[in-house]
Amino acid sequence: NAVDKSGLTEISKKIGKSEAGIVALTGGEPLIVYDIRRILKILSDNNKFIVIETNGQNVTKLLDDILSSNIEIIFISIDSHIPKVNDEMRGVKGYFETAVNAIKLLRKKRNNKKPLIYVRAVINKENYRDLRGYIEYFIDKVDLVTFQPIQMSEKAGPEKTKYKLGVKDAFKFNENAWLLRLCLVAFSNRISGIHLS
Repeated sequence: NAVDKSGLTEISKKIGKSEAGIVALTGGEPLIVYDIRRILKILSDNNKFIVIETNGQNVTKLLDDILSSNIEIIFISIDSHIPKVNDEMRGVKGYFETAVNAIKLLRKKRNNKKPLIYVRAVINKENYRDLRGYIEYFIDKVDLVTFQPIQMSEKAGPEKTKYKLGVKDAFKFNENAWLLRLCLVAFSNRISGIHLS
């Protein structure tokens, strides 16, 4: 069920008073939520460890709120290191450039490496062949590179299911996973972290 605007603030007050130590704000897109500034303040005032998963499109607009809150980790979703491919997968022209600029701005303005900046790609039919290129592109730009296999519900429309890995693709991905492990060894002296879930 949908929650009305004031309901989100009330929920964050309840979470703030709860024993929960870690609060993850995920999507849809949390940085477009009505009253997100107030929600971040409530959670921060209650000393919550905040994790945000965002597309990065509103980071610049909310930079001061992000940096003054208890956001410890910010995941930025970017599915390809190739701008045109990423923008096509995400369905937004200029998405890649805006997300990468958000990463640069966060790195420049954060204090004591807070928040940690993670980049996450959903592994799919369009990007699984070049995970090494993705790692090479982001390894010096973020604190952690993460990968997540694509997950499709039965309700996903054709614009999304075209990226789903098929059986043949899964076998190819498995072969590439071995290559990915070799990449990790090759990058081991430069990596602060890579995660494959």
